[in-house]
Amino acid sequence: HSYEGDVADAIGLQREIARSVSDEIKAKLTPENKERLDAAQHPVPAEAYDAYLQGLYYAAKLTPDDLQKAFGYFNQATQRDPTLGVAYAGLAEAYSWAAGLSMMPPQQSLEKAQAAAEKALAIDPNLGTAHHALAWVKYARDWDFPGAETEFHRAIELNPNNATAQLWYGMYLAQRGRSDESLAAMRQAK
Repeated sequence: HSYEGDVADAIGLQREIARSVSDEIKAKLTPENKERLDAAQHPVPAEAYDAYLQGLYYAAKLTPDDLQKAFGYFNQATQRDPTLGVAYAGLAEAYSWAAGLSMMPPQQSLEKAQAAAEKALAIDPNLGTAHHALAWVKYARDWDFPGAETEFHRAIELNPNNATAQLWYGMYLAQRGRSDESLAAMRQAK
């Protein structure tokens, strides 16, 4: 099939394509996922979405300079659309990486990760990326192990194919001495 839509509503177009594909392959959606696909969304300005995608690109490189670029792009995205929860979630994950890879002072970085994750979740409580970033904050900074595990489970429940969530959960499990579970999560990440 071909799809046409306004470039200013890229997320809405993605949602329409996802709904169409799931109908075509007769996928069984959970009621929660069906509700998310059917929910009315406001159009996202193209500049905000482009900045978000640039943030993802640079964050994935995991170098100090590229993470700084990612922070800038995610911030641009949130300035252009303060309701773009995925941009706050991307920012939270990038700050978590900066802490985990010692590219920034951990306390400062994890504080920023928490603030961004909480903004993302206030906009959309179903953003798995925000949940796994918050899990890392609870684990690495707060030593709130039950809270971290709850957040990891929620992140993976929302997006079981997110390799970063699986990787971080596997690292958490290894550090908690749960080797078999850690290996399973690492394999899933791979």
